[in-house]
Order: sequence, then C-alpha cells, then structure tokens
Amino acid sequence: MLLFQKTVPGLEVFSYLIGDESREAAVVIDPTRDVDDMLEFADQHNVEILHILETHGHSDFFSGAKELKYRLDDRPIIHSSGMRGNEWTPTYADEIVREGDQIFAGRLRFEAIHTPGHSSEH
Repeated sequence: MLLFQKTVPGLEVFSYLIGDESREAAVVIDPTRDVDDMLEFADQHNVEILHILETHGHSDFFSGAKELKYRLDDRPIIHSSGMRGNEWTPTYADEIVREGDQIFAGRLRFEAIHTPGHSSEH
C-alpha cells in the first residue's frame, strides 16, 4: 500500500493519496488546489488515480478536485459527502456518498462512515 500525505502549513489542511501499487490504482482524499505533487507521486509509483474523495465541504480551503480531474483527462470519479443534504454537496460531484457506501481502488476498500465533528457532513 502506498501513502502520501500533503499538508498546508498554517491552515491545518491534509490531503492524501492512497494506492495499491500491485493493482496500479489509487485514490486522492481532499485534494488542495495545488495538485502537482499528487500527480508526480502517482506517476513515480505507476498508479492511476481512479477516485477523488471529498470528505466534507471545504470552506477552509479551495478544493483541487476539479483541477485534478481535469489534469487526468476527466477520468477519476469525484465522490462528495452527501451527509448534510444536497445544498451542501458541490455541484461538480460525480457521485454523492452516503453512510455505508463503498469505493474500491485495486484491493483497497473505502467505506463512508458519518462522523460529524470538523463539519456536520464529515
């Protein structure tokens, strides 16, 4: 399993790329606007970013989900939390994630578990 964490100093923003190198598949969680390092890491480790997961609405920073999808020729699916209702879900989301939904990338499985805290739809 591959793991790359990106932080934005001063904002307490964390983004992740998690991958299954044996299946050449990866997801990016909560991408920031600058996606270059995620793209470089994926390229260096020969994994394809299949999914972009947004755990909650990002009023604390601008999401890089659209930029990342664009830079990858619109291939990844953007999954956004729908736990707080449609008015809080970004219009660019390809799929709305609800409690118990699962997303797969190679042998990795991600399951949505509603854990409000940082935001009510988290």
